Amino acid sequence: MQLVIITDYRGALRQQLQEFDSLNVTEIIGHLSDAGIQARQVKFEAVANGQENLSNCFIHYTSSQNTGYRPYIDDILFSLRANNQLVPRYEIYRSHENKGFQELEKKRLGMDGLNSFYFANIKGMTPFENKFQYPLVLKPVGGFMSSGVCKVTDNDDLVARLRKMNRPAGLSMYQIKKFIKKHILKNRHFPEMYEDCVYSGPFVLQEFSPRAKEDWKVIVLGDRYYAMRRQVRPGDFRASGSGRFSFERPSDNILNYARKVFQQLDVPMISIDIIEAENQCHLIEFQGLHFGSITHKASPHRFEFSPDGWQQIQQPGNLEEDYSRALAQYLKKLDDTESS
Repeated sequence: MQLVIITDYRGALRQQLQEFDSLNVTEIIGHLSDAGIQARQVKFEAVANGQENLSNCFIHYTSSQNTGYRPYIDDILFSLRANNQLVPRYEIYRSHENKGFQELEKKRLGMDGLNSFYFANIKGMTPFENKFQYPLVLKPVGGFMSSGVCKVTDNDDLVARLRKMNRPAGLSMYQIKKFIKKHILKNRHFPEMYEDCVYSGPFVLQEFSPRAKEDWKVIVLGDRYYAMRRQVRPGDFRASGSGRFSFERPSDNILNYARKVFQQLDVPMISIDIIEAENQCHLIEFQGLHFGSITHKASPHRFEFSPDGWQQIQQPGNLEEDYSRALAQYLKKLDDTESS
């Protein structure tokens, strides 16, 4: 089996604790070779500019936290997907740092989750306001460690926060020009010019779960599960980025739910945020690539599912080894599917 690993302009496959760090691609290729998979590395730039013409290939890649580089990757992956098998699939790439697309994907796959809404601006949201049950959690589509996430208590609070979140540059000048054209230069005033919403920027509204005082970050690498318990900040509702974390054994309910989500998303690896309230689990967010690795690196143990239930294995993980192993397991599953 042949695999092409596409890296960025630095030759980086970014999946480390820091966004600027790369996995050891040479080590990964070595592990894959041991598993019977021949892999080679190319760069996005070589694909985009004709140095590499890829067809009928399994292609592995990662995303970028650089918002100027990410659309470049998107263009290339969208083109490659027509004649190649992307691993993970293209929808997982689109879900990276995009909570809005994650919500669309969860609904498309029929996944369990908290009720949510996805909008691009205030005017588009207005016809749905009678469906909102406050409080709600307001999230910008991008960002991590709960950046920009807040609880809103009513419609006035929501609109005020959206105006602050999506305030455009030059708003004061825009309003001055609008006033002049409306009241002084009336022959240059066209009302339809001002029908568009000024405060634009996609956002997600998610059901608030008042009983959730913690969440679980679960990283799944093939058949290996690493879990971190995150408690909410004092006087807050957010667990991500709180700094209050520990490595304990999650309930079988959490692990079973993580396994179900992993299977539904059909990926080689995943990072998922789960809350459990009244013995029911909910998926908050997921990332299938370029996710933080602290849960894996700092955990003294992992969990594996067996016929006898969940087994806790007291052994810290090696990221390149576990990453390669998960990739190999998934590729062999794909190959077996195509062969059958």
